[in-house]
Amino acid sequence: SKAVTSSDVAATTGSSFTIGETVTYQVSVVIPEGSMSSFTIVDTPPNNFDVQSASLIQDDGVTYTLAPTITTTANDATFAFGDTTNTPDADTETIIVQVTATVMDDGTNNNAGAGYDNSVSVDYTENPGAALTATAAGTLVEPSLTFGKTVAPGTGDAGDVHVYTI
Repeated sequence: SKAVTSSDVAATTGSSFTIGETVTYQVSVVIPEGSMSSFTIVDTPPNNFDVQSASLIQDDGVTYTLAPTITTTANDATFAFGDTTNTPDADTETIIVQVTATVMDDGTNNNAGAGYDNSVSVDYTENPGAALTATAAGTLVEPSLTFGKTVAPGTGDAGDVHVYTI
């Protein structure tokens, strides 16, 4: 599963974001019992988001042949776990990762009301089909400015002084 877990702008709520906002996404992957080769999680925020950080929050007793590595670029975060083993037991083991990204101020990409979905893919060598995917939907919001104009006095003659208030 994938969800937005926090942001640094109190004025936006849920899956609404604004320019300059830093958003934290959390990905939870239930790990089946057994072994998987070349297990990876790739988180890809929308094009106008810039990845700031990525971290492994929980691995719940799952073992790896290599220490998990995290690689980030401006456009994604890749978590490579190598060969992964979940020893059979009565528990459900879950890997949880977090990715923090900032909504960039890019006039060509930032359109109020537009959908900006963050996607994640999970894959491993033994996977018989395409990578498993999930998304967290998001919508860009921008301030809505309203203003008015008044003039005093409302009528006059040539040469009279009028005061306009915006």
